[in-house]
Amino acid sequence: SSVPGSELFRYVRRNLFWIILSLAISTAIWAIVTVQQHPEQITSFTSIPVQAQGLREGFILRGPSPAVSVRVSAPADVSDKLTKDGFRPTVDLSKTEAGLHELKVEVELTDSRARIESVQPSTVFLLVESSGEKSAPVTVRVVGSVPFGYSSKEPRVTPKEVVVKGPSSIVNSVEAGVVEVNLNEARSNISLLIKVTPTGSGLTDPSQITVTPERVLVEVPVEQQLTYKTVPIVAEVVGTVAFGYQIVGVMVDPSSVTLVGEPKILEQVNFVRTRQVDVSAATGDAATTTEPVLPSAIGLARAQQILVRVLVSPIEGSKTMAVASRLVNPPANRAVLLTPDQVLVTVAGPIPALSNLKASDISVTVDGSRLVTNTLTARPDVNLPATIRLVSIVPSSIVLKTEVEQASKAVPILPRIVGAVGAGYQVTSVVADPSTVTLTGAPAALAQIKFVQTEAIDISGKTEPLVTSANLAVSRDFSVLAGPTALVRVLIEPVEGTKKVMAPVVVTGLKEPLKATIRPEEVEVTVVGPAPELKKVGPVDLVIWVDGADLRAGRYVVQLKAQLPAALKLGSIKPAEVTVTVQ
Repeated sequence: SSVPGSELFRYVRRNLFWIILSLAISTAIWAIVTVQQHPEQITSFTSIPVQAQGLREGFILRGPSPAVSVRVSAPADVSDKLTKDGFRPTVDLSKTEAGLHELKVEVELTDSRARIESVQPSTVFLLVESSGEKSAPVTVRVVGSVPFGYSSKEPRVTPKEVVVKGPSSIVNSVEAGVVEVNLNEARSNISLLIKVTPTGSGLTDPSQITVTPERVLVEVPVEQQLTYKTVPIVAEVVGTVAFGYQIVGVMVDPSSVTLVGEPKILEQVNFVRTRQVDVSAATGDAATTTEPVLPSAIGLARAQQILVRVLVSPIEGSKTMAVASRLVNPPANRAVLLTPDQVLVTVAGPIPALSNLKASDISVTVDGSRLVTNTLTARPDVNLPATIRLVSIVPSSIVLKTEVEQASKAVPILPRIVGAVGAGYQVTSVVADPSTVTLTGAPAALAQIKFVQTEAIDISGKTEPLVTSANLAVSRDFSVLAGPTALVRVLIEPVEGTKKVMAPVVVTGLKEPLKATIRPEEVEVTVVGPAPELKKVGPVDLVIWVDGADLRAGRYVVQLKAQLPAALKLGSIKPAEVTVTVQ
């Protein structure tokens, strides 16, 4: 019996050629069809980084990583999907030592249906250098400054050192790692992780170096050195206002200031005072420009002056005075008696005005025009200065009584002079205009009146004539037919006197070359004139001379001549003659 497998084996052996030929023809047909559907395309890729493989421990590459361009062919459906990531250019560094090496680039494809046509460049140069490592201190570079009113302390860095790795030639040139911190607008403590940048005088390519740790903690304490605070201003008012006045208010403009200073000190300041504003003897509002008095270590945010106004007003008071009542519009040809002849007037007003108020400043009058019988009770009228007001009058009414007989009498007016004129002056005449005044009253009372005086006229220290209007001091029992005043002229003139002065004698008009000797050389001159002029006169003001125009050589007894200031007169010269010797 036959085995099925052996039959199949014999069949394949007899037809092996034809089987292989059929497969080849089928493959060729498939390839032709495939190429016709997806023709081959050539594509180029540039700047593909070359990867270094096999670099031994203790070595490191220096310089930029090389790149190559790859030209590849592939069917259209494959070529459309190819990217740079589908290529892996590599160089083998497993047998290299330190130095510059030219190495062949091998390119691997991720898709087997593509094939490499060319690689440019086909070789690359790589610099292999022994690797280095060192510790470098970290320094902090401060940029900018904190705002005004703040201060910064010394920066702190953690850790204080970093480890730098890279090519030995570059690592050896590293001197420090630098971190830069910006203080601009910093108003609180700074705590930041900041990248370390290696630095050194010979460092040319820091990108080849790695720093561990890459960032360090930088801390900068920031404190508020100065702060601002707005506080009220208190005016420092000293002195006492004038009698009868009071301070009713104090105004400060501006009412507050902004201070700047250390927070701890400024916290204790709740107000500031101005410099002293003196209101001594003030009788009205006082305004002055001043400055604040500041504690030490405290200043103004901006310079400014302060206007302080102290409001001063009179103190109100009252005063009671006895004032004589006076009759106005008296009935014709009848004497009128007032009962009482004076009243108590209580007034109120500013104390300064009250302190200067006299009874003569208050007018209490009773109108006699309504007196048609012998008796009339009337309310008096009170006339006061502008700032004074009436409180009360006691009694509130006055009784008017007429006398049966009334007479008139003209009496002289006698001016009443008080005080002393200036030294060296005298009163030479006192005249009243009019010189007499006509009084009306009871005949018995008029018989006792010899003259009427004026009010006191003060001539203290006067040196010139005085003309003034003076009130007449007339008793309340009489009425004045004319005006109650008189014009008084006081003539004041210098007092005449004498003065003795020793004056030198000179010779005038003596012809050349004659010379004269005088015996005696000085004489006693008595001058007469007003005392003020006499007080000022001296030897230099007197010229005592001898006319030598007609004198020749010889001895003469000559009468003296004198020339005096205009206001003075010559009294005498002793001796009146002198001996003149001419040579």
